[in-house]
Amino acid sequence: MLGIRLQAVTVVALCALAPVVPSDAPVFESALAYAQAPASSSLPSEASAVGPVRPGGLWYGFALGWGWSRVDCEICRGNLTGGATGMLRGGITQSRSLDLGLEVNGWHQNEEGVNRWHGTFSLMAYFFPGPVRRLSLNGGLGITLYRASDAENAFTSTSFGPQFGVGYEVPVGTGLTFTPQLEVVAAGIGDLEFNGEGLGSGSLQLIKLGIGLTWH
Repeated sequence: MLGIRLQAVTVVALCALAPVVPSDAPVFESALAYAQAPASSSLPSEASAVGPVRPGGLWYGFALGWGWSRVDCEICRGNLTGGATGMLRGGITQSRSLDLGLEVNGWHQNEEGVNRWHGTFSLMAYFFPGPVRRLSLNGGLGITLYRASDAENAFTSTSFGPQFGVGYEVPVGTGLTFTPQLEVVAAGIGDLEFNGEGLGSGSLQLIKLGIGLTWH
């Protein structure tokens, strides 16, 4: 919009000066060329503000936030329990619209003497459907580990399942973006153990909200 207004002012000035300034004067020719140029050329592109995204380039990031974990099995049905979360991820850019990488998530809560840990290790794809890299649709598969223990007992599980999420990248510098995200991990294939003895199969769920930074 600013470029369009500047061009309009230039055109008005040219009309006012046309009777007194020769049309072949260098200043007149430069101003005329500017007035005739497309308005978009006078403004920096959004892509240049973010920095180039190179296929084959490395990227990495982290996030902190809050999440809710739950365990379901044949003899237990837990509620969603809140706790702090952290995330590390990194990978290789495949194209302007696709990143591939490894994502590691951790969740922790300590309540009434019981330590609860929930971790995931997933191979992920991050798809950017828009004309610029903003909204991302995330999906992948991975391993989920869970442990709840006190001074005497330990409840553990190792499961496998999908992970889905959505994120949004806001440029804050060249190659650096601020990234809020929402992700859901649903691991439903795995065995549960209590003090080393099997409890049958069960499922784990982790829902997390986070904010972080990503470098490209």
